[in-house]
Amino acid sequence: KDLIPVHVVDEFEQLVWTTRYNQLGDFELTLPVLDKHLENLQKEFYIRYEDDPELMIIEDVELSTDDEEGHSLFITGRDVGSVLDRRIVHPQVILNGTVVKNIESLLNTHIINPSLATRRWDQLSFKNLTDPSLGGIGIEAQYTGDSLDSAISDLCLATDLGLQGWNVGSGFEFVLFSGRDLTGEDPNNHIVMFSPTYENLSNSNFLTSDRLYKTVTVVAG
Repeated sequence: KDLIPVHVVDEFEQLVWTTRYNQLGDFELTLPVLDKHLENLQKEFYIRYEDDPELMIIEDVELSTDDEEGHSLFITGRDVGSVLDRRIVHPQVILNGTVVKNIESLLNTHIINPSLATRRWDQLSFKNLTDPSLGGIGIEAQYTGDSLDSAISDLCLATDLGLQGWNVGSGFEFVLFSGRDLTGEDPNNHIVMFSPTYENLSNSNFLTSDRLYKTVTVVAG
């Protein structure tokens, strides 16, 4: 919990480590049931994947026993940004101006330096990268009672920005950044394409469905 390494997980059955651009990442870790894992993989401990600066927080620990298949330990959680899910936006805030300043204000008001000391998370800070591509992006929004994570994710999704919480020394630094559009909309960037033709997909599924198709929409209210 104090960011002091206590254990190296060098034997596991499965690891799924998912990072996302502007929403919370998560992980799933399946291990054999060993005393060292039970002792060191506890809830609220941080976990790192190699040199990834984004740490995850262990949120769930599940022990499964099966006389035939054997016993397994399931460890799951989300990235450090999940601490924002532990704060709500209160009282009501009305945002108007650049998205960087608004997100910085939300973080400072509700978790980094709130007026109520018990809401403060001392390990967190916000770093403005002064990226010129971020400065002119404006936003208007209003939030009351939403989780801090939900509000900030909405702002990031609306403006195509990414948010990451990087491990810096004994704490975490939240940064906003703008990615490159590799979908083909921007002619200045090379398109990234995945296709069996290029042999960069190990497997694929193609589904067609009319399950959710509707012919008429009625709007009332």
